[in-house]
Amino acid sequence: MTESDNPRDICVEYAALDFAAPERVRFRYELSGPLHVRSGLTEERRIVFSRLPTGNYTFRVTACNGDGVWHREGVDVSWSVQPFFWETLSFRLWCLLLCGGGIALTVRGIERQRVRRRLETAEREQELARERARIARDLHDEIGAKLTRLSLLGSMAAEDAKGQEPLGSEVSEMADTARETHRAFDEIVWSVSPRNDTVRSLSHYICKYAEEFFAGTPVVSYCRLPDDLADRPLEPQSRHQMFLAVKESLHNVLKHAGATRVNLSVEQADGHLRVEVKDNGKGFAPADAGSLGDGLRNMQERMKAVGGTLVVESEAGKGSRLIFEMPV
Repeated sequence: MTESDNPRDICVEYAALDFAAPERVRFRYELSGPLHVRSGLTEERRIVFSRLPTGNYTFRVTACNGDGVWHREGVDVSWSVQPFFWETLSFRLWCLLLCGGGIALTVRGIERQRVRRRLETAEREQELARERARIARDLHDEIGAKLTRLSLLGSMAAEDAKGQEPLGSEVSEMADTARETHRAFDEIVWSVSPRNDTVRSLSHYICKYAEEFFAGTPVVSYCRLPDDLADRPLEPQSRHQMFLAVKESLHNVLKHAGATRVNLSVEQADGHLRVEVKDNGKGFAPADAGSLGDGLRNMQERMKAVGGTLVVESEAGKGSRLIFEMPV
């Protein structure tokens, strides 16, 4: 038995002595082990087994002479084919451990990157919140105080200029402009301050704005807030868009509805904030909604921008009902 350059290839050579008729000698062999081979009668005295699988083998050969007499015992030889190092159990275990360790390190690295990005995002948000708070504080302390003084001086000047036309009307207009500017400035400060990024702050500010907006007008406003209103956080953009949409509806009530009463109600349920604006004005037919200008379309676009909805219910002569809803 000899080995070739490939340890998986085995060459077996065998012979039998018969001096009378050596050319008539016949053989029969059998290979047992992971690979089983059994031959018929053959004259071959050499057999090669290629690419044998790993394991233990036994090769047995018997011969018969020219008269057909078989050797009773035959001859056998055994050998083992050893596995390559990459086929061993230890190598596979090491590969499994290395792969598992590599996957664990990769997952850990990805998770650490995610945590790092989250921390960086949180730090940027905190820095932005601090900057917003500083801007709101500076605006309130510097410009807000001056606008308040300007509004008071305008009111006093308008009172002193009564009966002195046209000076009186001009001073009165100046005082009204100062008050409107102060109201708009107060709205800007409210929208900038991060401490107002909550459902409760938005709800209370909507009611406060409605009371101030309708003060001195023929419209009486009523606002209903739930006692268990949760103080959940709101994205600044969502809070601002919701307020602007509701503000637009209040302006429409005063300018176009001809109403004497408007009811506001705020509810929070199932992860949504719901604001309802209902008036007793002249209303409009649903088919005429497209001819009422850009107000309804602007409100719908604002609610859509924050993932919310706007439902409009109205009938000519029976007032209008607008329902603003967005997730929180």
